[in-house]
Formats: sequence, structure tokens, C-alpha cells
Amino acid sequence: MAAEDEDIEQTLHVARSISVYRIPPRPGAQGWRSGDWLVSDKLFQGRLRIVAKGELCEIRMEDVNR
Repeated sequence: MAAEDEDIEQTLHVARSISVYRIPPRPGAQGWRSGDWLVSDKLFQGRLRIVAKGELCEIRMEDVNR
């Protein structure tokens, strides 16, 4: 059995509700403001899970409706 198979998957953090938006081009030197983002530009809404297994770490965005 390889060492990778023996590593335990650990959940480091769970964010129950996240939203991912299409960010518009930067308006200038002041940068972005989330208040300028359109709700209609939402790409994803779901849960975020950070998982570690051995030396690897993954950020998973999960659809809670599936």
C-alpha cells in the first residue's frame, strides 16, 4: 500500500454559504468594490470546503443542491 493511500483526508474549514461573481474590469487605480458587482453576474452559490490529505490541500466548491 502506498503512503498516499494511508493519508487521512481532513476537513480544515467549511463555509456553508458562498457566492462567486464575475468581476468586472478594474475601474481604475482604486481597485474593485463588491458593491459594484451585479447580482445577475453570480456564477455559483454553494458551500466551500478546504480539505487536506497528506501534504496536499484542496479548495472544493460544492453545490448543496446535488
